[in-house]
Amino acid sequence: MKCIGTCGRVFHSGCSKKQGKDAEWGGFMCLYCLLKKRRSEKLRGSQVDRSWASPEEEQKDIYVPQEGDLVTYVFQAHEDFILAYFDFLRFSKDEIFPFEKRKFLQKDNVCKIVNIKYQFPLCPKKYKGHINILMKLTLEVVQGEGLEDLGEEENEKKTFTFTYFPGEIGAFIFPRQMYLNSVQIAQNLVKESQITVKYNGDTKLGFLSEVPFHYFPC
Repeated sequence: MKCIGTCGRVFHSGCSKKQGKDAEWGGFMCLYCLLKKRRSEKLRGSQVDRSWASPEEEQKDIYVPQEGDLVTYVFQAHEDFILAYFDFLRFSKDEIFPFEKRKFLQKDNVCKIVNIKYQFPLCPKKYKGHINILMKLTLEVVQGEGLEDLGEEENEKKTFTFTYFPGEIGAFIFPRQMYLNSVQIAQNLVKESQITVKYNGDTKLGFLSEVPFHYFPC
């Protein structure tokens, strides 16, 4: 599938589902070209909700990142986040899928939040729904499988940046202790509450409550 934007790149049909989307005027456009096109579609500050990131507001149900926090980054959830909210996000080319160049992010990792900035989101045409202020987070990987294999010239890979806000589809960074507690709880569940399923050709162990109905044969 060929991008109709300025890059002219061609994508495998399976890869195109994650690397781009159908353009408004027809045809396929990759995320990089879409980003260039939408940089001018900035939302006016008066239209953006800042309350979720305000220190004066008490947040009980969402995690508000702070500089110095230790977190775990979950790359599958970040991929889903980008595809769901791409129309609002502002980021550079290297920030779209940081785990592609940093394979160690696809495994258990510990990251430290080293910098936080705020941005106004982009604005899809005729959109009138609720939209949040964006948080630009820079993380440094301080622990992870594969870090020891990096050479001195690759040390910059230990730091990566992405755009974040609390969306409805779930988070992709978690306070490290919260993540470890969740893993411990999962390991302590009785085996009767787990089930083996096949997904995309891979055999995985999941919790019965998490397995969608269509995974079960009729």
